[in-house]
Amino acid sequence: MVTIDKIKLLNELEYQIYIYLVNNKTKVASQKLKAVADSLHVSPSMVTRVLQKLGFEGFTQFKVQLRLQISQDDQIQEDGIDYLLDYFNKMKNPATVEPIKTAALLMGEAREILFFGVGLSGAMGKYGSYLFNRNGIKSFPIEDFSHRFDIYDRNTCVIVLTISGETREVLDQIKEIKQTGAKVVVIANSQNTTASKLGDATISYYVPSSKNRYFYSDATQVPVMYIFETLIKEINDLKGQKGQFDGT
Repeated sequence: MVTIDKIKLLNELEYQIYIYLVNNKTKVASQKLKAVADSLHVSPSMVTRVLQKLGFEGFTQFKVQLRLQISQDDQIQEDGIDYLLDYFNKMKNPATVEPIKTAALLMGEAREILFFGVGLSGAMGKYGSYLFNRNGIKSFPIEDFSHRFDIYDRNTCVIVLTISGETREVLDQIKEIKQTGAKVVVIANSQNTTASKLGDATISYYVPSSKNRYFYSDATQVPVMYIFETLIKEINDLKGQKGQFDGT
């Protein structure tokens, strides 16, 4: 199975190749290596190198697994659960939790916290804001692209939720937010995205993602809910430590 740790080893181009292979299983399973490489505008050796990083001997072995997945009707759901289990197991690793601790530090120092996202990410932003407020951390959700971020300053921390990390309007908003001096925490499916590189801190969860005919992503948001809860715990722990240090 392709694990989160293996995906993290991929650079930006390699990650895009991986996403193409995952999102075009049926087509790729019937193609030769050169045809797949031509579709991606890369060399066959580049595709092979990506597959080897993911744990396959080469393209032939990868195609065997693809065909096995396609032949099993319930395999997609099973794979989704496997990815979630892999994600939660990785959360026991201090190195995996470190990005959350970094983000919690930025959020804990902020005077106000904003959640920004559109579509499904916007809905998750509302949920996150509600959860934070319920736990005594003041926050506000924002979905409107016309919202003026220039009224904020370095005492603001904006949590940007984006699955793809490449939505042009979201990237434009991140750039505008950064100009104010406000901190930006990006929660995205991959750290190999433009949005992730623009943020002051990035939390990634790496789950399978494809788009239906309406261009909606089917990436599960269960890890995002877990990230919210972990952030809240980290922020409250930091506040508790500060209170002890201050003698309050």
